[in-house]
Amino acid sequence: GGDGVISQVKPSASAGSSGVFTITGSGWGHGVGMSQNGAQGMAKTGKGYKQILDFFYHGTELRECSES
Repeated sequence: GGDGVISQVKPSASAGSSGVFTITGSGWGHGVGMSQNGAQGMAKTGKGYKQILDFFYHGTELRECSES
């Protein structure tokens, strides 16, 4: 439906044992976090991913993590 929630989560047909899932959603989102349209617009004006993430998630820290 168009209620902004994930409506379907299922393993991808070609996933095998890789753990890949297809997530299908709909609606206009929940109004919190990153706007896809806003992020795309910022990227089109030359902003980098760090600037975009800082705009939407100000005060957070972007860093690498390792798998353990």
